[in-house]
Amino acid sequence: MMLEGKNALITGSKQGIGKAIAIQLASQGCNIGLNDIVRDSYAEHTLKLLREYGVKVSWYKADISSKKQTDKMIKSFSDKHNGIDILVNNAVSSIKKPFLEIKEDDWEFEVGNALKGYLFCSQAAAKEMIKKGIGGRIVSISSVHSFVAAKDNTVYGICKAGINRMTMSIARELGEYNIICNAIAPGFIDSRELPKQKEHLRAGKGYADNSKKHIPLGIGGVPNNIAGMVLALCSSLGDYVNGQTITVDGGLLTLFPVPDHELGEDRAVMAALKAGKTDRAKAKESSIWTNTTSPMTSPYESISFPKSTIRSSLHSILTGLSLTRGGVIFSDLTGVNPEISNSLISSGYSAAV
Repeated sequence: MMLEGKNALITGSKQGIGKAIAIQLASQGCNIGLNDIVRDSYAEHTLKLLREYGVKVSWYKADISSKKQTDKMIKSFSDKHNGIDILVNNAVSSIKKPFLEIKEDDWEFEVGNALKGYLFCSQAAAKEMIKKGIGGRIVSISSVHSFVAAKDNTVYGICKAGINRMTMSIARELGEYNIICNAIAPGFIDSRELPKQKEHLRAGKGYADNSKKHIPLGIGGVPNNIAGMVLALCSSLGDYVNGQTITVDGGLLTLFPVPDHELGEDRAVMAALKAGKTDRAKAKESSIWTNTTSPMTSPYESISFPKSTIRSSLHSILTGLSLTRGGVIFSDLTGVNPEISNSLISSGYSAAV
């Protein structure tokens, strides 16, 4: 088993994604601590399922927006299980409101459970892991909303973006203790509580049908998709993955909407660049200069660097940047022959931020 004898605490785990994570880890021999704000029939059912795996299971009622409660929870879990090897930050409560209607109380509530709670749970768990001296794993559930904006979802998106950044910082600071920290950004995951006889409907027709049009795989996700990634990150498979936010979204974020004519023009420019057509006269022969029916503009500002500065480390500077001229962005220049890049700089292009 991949996690035999390990001890994992999962916040917000009586149902949904948290429940799937708990079951996945238990199936690999991991002892489990469940957490939620209420112990109801859903919680009891999940506890029953977990015990069927023959692992040690415990319950912790705590509001993760309260540092006092989470400190007590993690200390209690560590005492009961003789340490904590894995923390999964999963609990969240979201308020959806238009930006102009957000109240201070809305902000405090959501930041409290969706960001503050993640930070202080991670801190308390890390202290316990350091005491034991054998390292550990911290996995935080973020969201694709940390990368893109959705209507009426401002505070939630801010919190999830904060989780990504927090993950980078704690990975950097806790690495010396062999504590590996990562985040997972789910896409459309059907985490509804469904009766067993209707489980076959999960993520099927009727769930986020309009959204599926924007997912290359054409299907919605299920909680086990996230649970599987958590297992990988918490096992030996994730030994060298640290400080990352991994999207599990069926390819949703790959479908950035770009007007078709711009795609065609960009391809034409890249073809010209790779063919060595880099001076002004030859560039005008490409379709980007002759076939455009309306002026192309860019929301990006360009910064012109001294030619000597750029030439000194041109290849590394261009990696991850774009070139721009006349308001047009030329992207994906990594790998372009340095001689062509030099010629571009000489022809009046500048690096864009």
